[in-house]
Amino acid sequence: MKKEVVMEKVKVSIDKLVELINSLDEESKYKLLEKLFVDFDTSPLTDEERKIIKEAERDLKEGKVIEWNGK
Repeated sequence: MKKEVVMEKVKVSIDKLVELINSLDEESKYKLLEKLFVDFDTSPLTDEERKIIKEAERDLKEGKVIEWNGK
């Protein structure tokens, strides 16, 4: 039987959250961020999604991209 977890709302500053995340080891950070940001969707692509991907690939080949350095 799965135990139900009851969560309370708490206010935490962004700086404190960043401090907490930065204090974690690399594996823990990875696991946390994966759970927060990675959505596993195994459903087939829609026609619209295929169209968007093809347009993006074409733009990349033609150099119509904005360079992003992650900062």
